[in-house]
Amino acid sequence: MRHALGVLRGTVPRGAASFHRLGLAKYGLATTAALAVAGAAWAVTPLLLPLAGLAFYAVECRMVFAFPQALDGSRTPLRDSHALVRRSTSATAATATAPARHPGRIRRGGCST
Repeated sequence: MRHALGVLRGTVPRGAASFHRLGLAKYGLATTAALAVAGAAWAVTPLLLPLAGLAFYAVECRMVFAFPQALDGSRTPLRDSHALVRRSTSATAATATAPARHPGRIRRGGCST
């Protein structure tokens, strides 16, 4: 990712990133949200279980820029990623601008890391 950002920007990011720790935090939060929704859905009716997938996506999508933020030297990449998405009108609008910064990592019209 560092190399790809360097090619795109013309300069290699100098920040240090613990991808293992950051990934555990990012996907741990998303998984926790999904499990909470799955538990609540199961208590009502198993037909609502697909909402757990949406909960995972809703949380994960807010942190789509966490890894690039870490490489850029951010001390709070999850928070900074969330702020970037929040400043846009929606998660979809945020990811519509992402291909210019991170081609091949984000699909138009949705979040995917």
